[in-house]
This record gives sequence, C-alpha cells and structure tokens, in this order.
Amino acid sequence: MKRTHRRGRFRLGDERGSVLVFTALSMVAVCGFAALAVDAGVLMAEQQKLQDAADAAALAGAASLLQGASDAVNAALQYAAGDAPAGAFSAFANEQTETVRVSGTQSLPLWFARVVGVSSGVVHAAATAEIGPVQSLAGVVPIAVPNSVFTYGQTVVLSEGAGSGQSGNYGFLDFSGQGANGLESDLEHGYSFALSVGQSVATKPGVMSGPVAQAIQYRLDAAAADPNSGSISTVTDGSPRVMLVPIVNTLDVSGKKDVTILGFAAFYLDGLEGNGGHQEIVGQFIQLVTNGTVGSGSNYGTYGVRLIS
Repeated sequence: MKRTHRRGRFRLGDERGSVLVFTALSMVAVCGFAALAVDAGVLMAEQQKLQDAADAAALAGAASLLQGASDAVNAALQYAAGDAPAGAFSAFANEQTETVRVSGTQSLPLWFARVVGVSSGVVHAAATAEIGPVQSLAGVVPIAVPNSVFTYGQTVVLSEGAGSGQSGNYGFLDFSGQGANGLESDLEHGYSFALSVGQSVATKPGVMSGPVAQAIQYRLDAAAADPNSGSISTVTDGSPRVMLVPIVNTLDVSGKKDVTILGFAAFYLDGLEGNGGHQEIVGQFIQLVTNGTVGSGSNYGTYGVRLIS
C-alpha cells in the first residue's frame, strides 16, 4: 500500500494576522512605556519645584530663629505658601540646634499613565537650614572691637576720643589703603570685599574726627528714610544704622600694626557724642542674621544661614 505524505501549506494570510496581533501588542507596550516616561518626567520636574520651595522656606525660617521658634515656623510656612506650587508643607524649629526643617508633599494628576491604570502620583521634599557664626563677610566697617563678651542692647562706646586711645590707635582700621577718604567711604557703605576670620588687617592711627563725623551723619540721614531703623527691636539687616564690625585680638599696638580678625559683630548706631577730637561713636551691640559665610568658631551675635540637608 502506497503511503501518501501530506505537506503543510504556507498561508500568507495567517502570517499577516500574526504580525498584526504582534504589532498591536507592541504598540500597547510602547504606549505604556511612553506614558510612564512622560509622566515620570512631570513628576521629576514638580518634585524639583517642591524641593526648591522647601529649601527657600527652610532658609527663611532659619533667618527668623533669633525671634524664637514660633516666628521661625511662621516665616517658613509663609514663604512656602507664597513661593511654592500647591502643596502641603510643615515646619519645625529647634532653638537648641538652631535649625529649621521644612517638609512638603504634593499629589499630582497623571494623564498618559492612565492607560496602565495609574491616575496620580505623589512627590515629597524636605530641607533643613541652620544659623551659625559668620566666618566671612562683606560690608564690614573699619572700626575694630577688641575681643570681649557683649551685653546685647546695652549702650556702649565703639571708638575712643582724643586722649583715650592706645599708642595712637583709636579703634579704626585701614581696609582700602586710601587714607581719610577711604576710611570715610568704608564707614558709609562698608568695605566692598569680604573679610574672614583669621585674616590680618592694619590699624589706622589717629582720631579721624572729620571723616568719621561725616560718615556717621551720612548713615543717620539715610536711616531717616527707613521706617524699620528706629529701634533695635525693629531694625533689619541692611539698615544704615546697622554697622558690621570686626572683632580683633587686640588694639594694644603702637602705631600702624596688623591685628587679627576673630569674628564679626553687629552694632546699632545711635550717633556721635562729643565734638571734634573728643567725639565717640555710641550705640548697642545686637544679634543679627546677615548675608555671610557660616562656619564654626566664636559667636559674637552675627549669624549666617545655610542649608545642611
């Protein structure tokens, strides 16, 4: 008996059907990946916005720590509300560690990812800022203060009048090397270059009554237009009445000599007392947060702010 072998027939229609099915399934997968990629990009962008807002709010809160934990928290939350995308923020201030931590969470609708069953996503952000002693600072005035412990808010004399100085030095420094004009300009506006802890600066012998009187009057006149400059309880950084002064190791030197900066303090200017060579700069040391580089070291009441996480 003769056997008959049957051979399968190749059908073009079957192959086309398989390709269509495979293509359809592939398109679904491609669309799913594209959806996830697009919405992931949206989430990343929104998370960065939330992080930027948390960073800024933490810095704003830390800048208010000297007024107390409650004020620091309020400042952080108010800043976040005005600067951030819609999101829920919380803040915590720790006066012992001198830090403020801000956390934020935001829920976002997703669009393309809905084809794979995901309709929303959540992003998180957190930041911690601290205040610390300023180690480097621009805008310092050329009046040296020998190392001491301050009583904030107590009226003190910042410079010496004729007959009260030490070996020709009456409390002034030579930052610019431009003589009396340089001293006057640096007193009016602050030295434009940053000075740092550990840096040596030269003293400027002499009473310097004329340039000092003009510079102090310049500051008082400018402060008259600032409503916050009237008292130490309302004054803010940048007020003409606030002078940033260097704390030095000594002023007991003869003639023009180098002294070393140990730190920086903030002085609220009340004005001048006395006349001519016997005039003295009078005011009060205050605690202040200003725009300087933060580091470790002695604390003279002048702080900078930085993010630590």
